[in-house]
Amino acid sequence: KCVIAAAHNTKTPTLLIQHGVGADFRRTDLRAFNMLFFSVFGENDKSLLEKTGIPSTRIFVTGNPLLDEVGGKNFSKKKNSAMQKILLLSQPFVEDGLWTKKQRNLFLIEIENFMGAQPASELVIKLHPRDKLKTYRGFLGRKNIKVIPGDLYQHIQEADIVIGVNSTALSEALFLHRPVLVLDLFDEVKDDMIVKSGLVLKIGSFQEALNRLPQFLSFFHSNLYDKKKEAYIKNYFYSLDGNSAARVAAIIKNIKQ
Repeated sequence: KCVIAAAHNTKTPTLLIQHGVGADFRRTDLRAFNMLFFSVFGENDKSLLEKTGIPSTRIFVTGNPLLDEVGGKNFSKKKNSAMQKILLLSQPFVEDGLWTKKQRNLFLIEIENFMGAQPASELVIKLHPRDKLKTYRGFLGRKNIKVIPGDLYQHIQEADIVIGVNSTALSEALFLHRPVLVLDLFDEVKDDMIVKSGLVLKIGSFQEALNRLPQFLSFFHSNLYDKKKEAYIKNYFYSLDGNSAARVAAIIKNIKQ
């Protein structure tokens, strides 16, 4: 904010590059900063900015540069997705204030109960970079549960199903053609962008996933799903062509001139 104010006072063109997915620009009034330009992920974000009074001539839709790597991945849909290899995306739930310690413990119990009833399935818990291994120490050594760091995309490729709460990596799994389940144990994520897209299965328990998965997989393999995903990408991420960073660089060059 200080940099934006200083640049405004010196009449220096400034490009504000969107960082978070699902940002609501209506919370900040930036109309007075007439040398401030915006790089946003998708058409939806541009629309939100326009509603605050920012002219469209200062808003550029570029896509998300952090997803340029996804554009280079050539994953295909698995023909027979099942609950055989499950990827669970962890998060620092307590540290980020999303859950209490009691809620996190209920989450761990849910995992324990489900995997105890699914001995033929394998669960891979992909640690978030800021999550702690000790949180999952009770699962270490279990035959059908692995807790691992490592490359996210490799684990997505190997998975049949990807499950998370509100991780941004859920969208990446969706883009890489994996069925995505949103675990909402405490009825907190119903308004999340990816849930509202209709492209994921929101579940209140792992047992619910087992009951509803066949119907969801039928939708996942349909033309309707593909069309809805195409619209979701355009509205929120513009394109996954791997050129978002190049578009941002071009804007920087243009506003300098």
